[in-house]
Amino acid sequence: MGRTLPRGDELNTQAVEFQVGGLTELAGVSPLHGLEIDLPQQGPASDYRIVWDPESRQSWTTADGDEISVEFVPHTIDTTLYGFGIAPYPVVRVHGPRPRTVLEWLISYAQPLMQLTTLVTSQPQRIRWLELGGRRNPWTAQVFAENVVQDPYTATMPSTAPVVLRLGPGGAVLPDLLQQWLELEQDCGTLFEYLTAGMQETMSTRTRYLFLLPALEALHSARHGDETAANAPNQARLQLLQRIVAADDVTEENAAVLTARLTPPTARGYQLHERLRELAGDLDPVLAQRIRPSIDPIPPLLQRIVTGARDVWDIVGTTRNRLAHGNSNVPSAEQLLALARLAHTLVVALTVQHLGQPDLLADAIDDGSWLVL
Repeated sequence: MGRTLPRGDELNTQAVEFQVGGLTELAGVSPLHGLEIDLPQQGPASDYRIVWDPESRQSWTTADGDEISVEFVPHTIDTTLYGFGIAPYPVVRVHGPRPRTVLEWLISYAQPLMQLTTLVTSQPQRIRWLELGGRRNPWTAQVFAENVVQDPYTATMPSTAPVVLRLGPGGAVLPDLLQQWLELEQDCGTLFEYLTAGMQETMSTRTRYLFLLPALEALHSARHGDETAANAPNQARLQLLQRIVAADDVTEENAAVLTARLTPPTARGYQLHERLRELAGDLDPVLAQRIRPSIDPIPPLLQRIVTGARDVWDIVGTTRNRLAHGNSNVPSAEQLLALARLAHTLVVALTVQHLGQPDLLADAIDDGSWLVL
């Protein structure tokens, strides 16, 4: 490939094909509808057939006119006369109305899908390969880049590990999913950094915990601001003062006196445990009902970490502050692992809720494949 590539700006292409790890799990469908195998005693001319599932090819059109498909491509394996097999490769194909560079294709589709499959599988994923051009182009070009690992894979039956997001019947609509993922990046960069860079890296429980809590704080700020509801009267008072001071007949001396005497007290910001408690209150009922039995009442493992803790969120917040400030009174390794799991569960729960699919995580908690603590 690549010998007949055009030069210069003509390398821009309207189509791309690529593969990311975890694509089988995200697809949410099997490539085969069934197998038909005659019994050996029926003779040497027995037939062996597979039935390809037509619904395993999923396609959508974006608002900008891009045609996207997630599909399984059959490849024959063992072409000798001593064996035969079919291997399905999961592939993403995109064809758009306007030509784009490889960087634009990476940013628009390959990288977001790699990030989403990392979330889907709770395992680090990579862009396995990427090819410009595709079937609708007179030429194709394999892309070599630092974040493209050149490691294609065939689809195998997904493991029993929980999958928190999927396409397929009853699942997400891919263009909507990509748009919601982009909105999450724009609205809360710190949380997005954890969901992408943080979940791609192996780190100690302590490091992960100190990564998780700022992500949750940032999400709360994006949703609820940085001042408690008790500050509303002070805010109204400050706005009134500002209007008075701005009046035409108020001199500079008058303004200085009014400002000095009538400025409301400094607004009180949220404490960490308040932010966490409010985020937990934002959970979809289907998720809140699954998480609550694990944390209310406070489980015995966590009861002695913070004296007089009102709930588990007091413990989560106080633990973060102790770790961040070097306090020697910190939880045991087992306790910290449980708290980190809880914080991670809250992050993932709020994320899949934002992406419109809370049910899969709820099911995983029900069947025990996802540990809340």
